[in-house]
Amino acid sequence: MPKKKGETIDFEERVMNLIREGKVKMKPRWYFVFGSLLGFLGLVGTSLTALFLLNLLIFYFRAKGPF
Repeated sequence: MPKKKGETIDFEERVMNLIREGKVKMKPRWYFVFGSLLGFLGLVGTSLTALFLLNLLIFYFRAKGPF
């Protein structure tokens, strides 16, 4: 929908109208909780993997020397 000069769009009203007409449905709460949990677990897993690889690298350099 092209914006005409001087025209403002009230997004809140437009979205609420779409919800009232049944064209848009809200996702259930568990959907967002599950997504947040998966994101947190991914962050923890990535951090632990990075720490493990860093310690492995430090161990290798101590055992063999950098060059």
